[in-house]
Amino acid sequence: MAKPAHRPLGYRSSWEEQYSEHLKAQKQAGSIQNWAYEAVRLRIADKGVYTPDFLVITPEEIQFHEVKGQRREAGMVRLRTAAFAHRWARFFLVTKSRGGWQIEEVA
Repeated sequence: MAKPAHRPLGYRSSWEEQYSEHLKAQKQAGSIQNWAYEAVRLRIADKGVYTPDFLVITPEEIQFHEVKGQRREAGMVRLRTAAFAHRWARFFLVTKSRGGWQIEEVA
């Protein structure tokens, strides 16, 4: 079955696909050890589940990166809730501007 046109190479957005290229370059440069797209599901409430866009493994820690074109309130609440519930990892919000990727930690 063919993938829908809005999901290039299995990614949910073109920004996610572009960010995967950024992570590939970071891995090749040795800045990160590995990464995976939508590799884990995290429980955030009794029956709530959150799937981060990217799992990123660095030499020091486990990170989750969420690529957002728009900061919709529901998505931001899920991201902040996951960051609070899973303090064993660091969570980052990734957006794009003319200057490149903007990556900010979610507290």
